[in-house]
Amino acid sequence: MSRNAPAPRGGPEKQLTFDEAIEIVIQADEELASPGLSPKLDTKTAVWAMCQLLGITGNGGFHYFFERDFVQRMDYSFFVRACRAVGANEAAEILEAVLSEFAFPNPHLDRDARLATLETLRKTHGDTNPIESLNARLFRSRDENYTLLARYILDHPTEFPTACGADEH
Repeated sequence: MSRNAPAPRGGPEKQLTFDEAIEIVIQADEELASPGLSPKLDTKTAVWAMCQLLGITGNGGFHYFFERDFVQRMDYSFFVRACRAVGANEAAEILEAVLSEFAFPNPHLDRDARLATLETLRKTHGDTNPIESLNARLFRSRDENYTLLARYILDHPTEFPTACGADEH
């Protein structure tokens, strides 16, 4: 955190509730509007990527996540790097495990092949589908991931002044 920046809401030692973490993440996501995304990972694009991963998988699992093509057909390793940047290492490992199920290069470039792979896994494995168990694992770590993301945002008040409460000073 910058020396001249105002202290984040509640200070760095304050324990965040899940609702507080969500509020901070939502405000930061709204502040992003258009982060000028590029494959270069910076503070804002890391937050954008985590918001996408957590929001989409939270609403429909990895199937929804892989259903869409992201801006500039961004390589999925970008999302893994974003997880690691905010300290969500378990989320990064889960995403890497899901990506290992795609037995073809550059899955970010081939939506049809991604969806075919997901469907084959569903038909072949049914309830023991590895993607579903990884979905469940990611969902179980949801509160921790949002809290890590909120802490990351609070550590960068110059990039997210509203979410960090700088507008309150």
